[in-house]
Amino acid sequence: FSNVDLNTSKVADKKEFLVELSNTIGFGEIRYTLDGNEPQKNSLLYTSPFTLDQTTIIKAATFSINDRYSEISAEKVWIHKSIAADIHFRTEFSEKYTGGGKDALNNGLRGSANLSDGRWQGYSNDNCSVTIDLGVEKEINSVSVGCLQAVGSWVFYPQDVQVALFLDLPDESESIFSGTIENTISQRTPESQT
Repeated sequence: FSNVDLNTSKVADKKEFLVELSNTIGFGEIRYTLDGNEPQKNSLLYTSPFTLDQTTIIKAATFSINDRYSEISAEKVWIHKSIAADIHFRTEFSEKYTGGGKDALNNGLRGSANLSDGRWQGYSNDNCSVTIDLGVEKEINSVSVGCLQAVGSWVFYPQDVQVALFLDLPDESESIFSGTIENTISQRTPESQT
């Protein structure tokens, strides 16, 4: 997001996010849309945080009087089954790449192609190992993981991503599903995002 920043927070015990927009320019008003159209001077006026309960593309811009003053910022907020889930980290993420903290893995936002956007969570000299506790049994049809490679900054894709599903968190001795996706992209590929 440029000129208009977007942040999300979980709404307790609900499958929705509270969305907060902020004006990084310091003047004017934020106008936004939730339908994929570009914001105009008569679009929704941002006055306070709002909730989303479905995956939505938010487009926002800063307006001064009747003219758009900033570029249009666009962000997709993903609604998913792990919104209210607890995340248990077995390895700590890098202080340099926190991704926004412990909720970064299920905050509904994805990192951009810019590794300095503050949304990437990085791990140095250790594998990322986390458990996402959904709290109750839920049907899982897919798992999505975003990764970034920026060779010039020594940021590389993982060698592989392993996913396992368990019915009971305390007894993780037997998974009901497990799978591994091998990385097929060379570490010589300069920049890439999946």
